[in-house]
Amino acid sequence: MEGKEELIRTWIGQKKEKIMYPKVMNGGFNIFAFLFRDIYFLYRKMYIETLIIFLATIVINYILELIKIQNSIIISIIYAIVGGFIFYPLYKRNILRKIQKYESRGLSYEEQLAMAKKHGGAGITVLLLVLIPIIIIIACLVISFMTLVYNGAKDAVNDSTDYSNENQYTTDEFDNNGTYSKDGFSLNYDKNIWKIQKEFNGKTIFQYKDTKNCMIYSGMLKEDEINESEIVNMIDSYEEEVIDYLESENDRLELESLDYFRNKNGILILEAEGELSDSDVTMYLAIKGDKQYVFVVAKYDTSALLELDAEDVIQTMKF
Repeated sequence: MEGKEELIRTWIGQKKEKIMYPKVMNGGFNIFAFLFRDIYFLYRKMYIETLIIFLATIVINYILELIKIQNSIIISIIYAIVGGFIFYPLYKRNILRKIQKYESRGLSYEEQLAMAKKHGGAGITVLLLVLIPIIIIIACLVISFMTLVYNGAKDAVNDSTDYSNENQYTTDEFDNNGTYSKDGFSLNYDKNIWKIQKEFNGKTIFQYKDTKNCMIYSGMLKEDEINESEIVNMIDSYEEEVIDYLESENDRLELESLDYFRNKNGILILEAEGELSDSDVTMYLAIKGDKQYVFVVAKYDTSALLELDAEDVIQTMKF
């Protein structure tokens, strides 16, 4: 090391060389490497060392997982402590490697000092290139999480709304609004999207645009007094039994899932998805008091918009 002190101090950088030089030469604990680990190694331009530490951490974590040791806060603290103690020995090797590289190129002592002043010290540019994407990713995750929390809170408020007041009903405004009424209920629909076909076998067909996709109104099923809370509890507890009951109405119907929601006007809607004669279908069973109506959204070809447009119509339903 004799005769290289000035070079080593120059590689460390003028702002830190008085504090760091003794510890680089004799070892010690670096609090910044303890707190920030890989980030601080990058900041001091220890790129090869940072990559080795990163890969070693992956390997160690994999081994810990194989032997069923969880990567807990204790493991993270151990990593941090090790980072604090290995920083100065690795930093010393990093500087000596750079000195040896420029010596092997035949640079004079003055030229080596110039290279150390130019390339030594700390590097904020690379650090920013690494940190900015990380900060952006974290910000996006936080925004997504806050959005989920907000939507969940909003849904909880909507679910607690009192739907007993019939005056809450407001007509949805479509681009070209139409209204369909039958058997004590009404629907709003967009005439640019739906066309009502002639009724046959007691059904009303809402044709979707110019395709075979359609929403079928198949009339009122029952007029028995219904306890909506019991229905919800039944769906939550006996989903398969409810699916079997719905399938029993049609031998060609095979349902895969069942859910429920309240539309904008407080009507309880059961939503079942499956197949009818090898075509994808979604059934909407609207329930309120002593009335039940069923709508079948039949998809004869792939159409992602069909189900969205059909649900928009179901959302306007009012008894």
